[in-house]
Amino acid sequence: MVSFRPQSGGYPQIAVANGANLGALGAPGSQGYGTVEVDAAEVFGVTGVLKLYSRSGSPPPPSPGQPPPPPLLAELRVTLDANRAIRLDFLYSTADELRTFRDFYSSIIVPTPASPAPGATPKPPA
Repeated sequence: MVSFRPQSGGYPQIAVANGANLGALGAPGSQGYGTVEVDAAEVFGVTGVLKLYSRSGSPPPPSPGQPPPPPLLAELRVTLDANRAIRLDFLYSTADELRTFRDFYSSIIVPTPASPAPGATPKPPA
């Protein structure tokens, strides 16, 4: 898993996990967040599931000196081919930040594996 450090304190906004399949990426969502919307999203011609969450109830206690986590979470899970899957988690507070996240995952280019499974090579964007 890769977490991007916050720019000015607080929580990492984007975390990236990869694995052999979606099951290897752990449970969906995060403690203290409930699903509010489910949609399809595309990463380099491959469709995945985008779930939007809102903080429900009490968030987990922050570390001393840190603010509480942002109220919203977006999670994108994509199976790239027979041997690769990714999960992108994004903590955010506003719709503008979510648009930035959508631009981020829409710009991802996935390298073709050395030995792709038959019919599993992603198509480049048009």
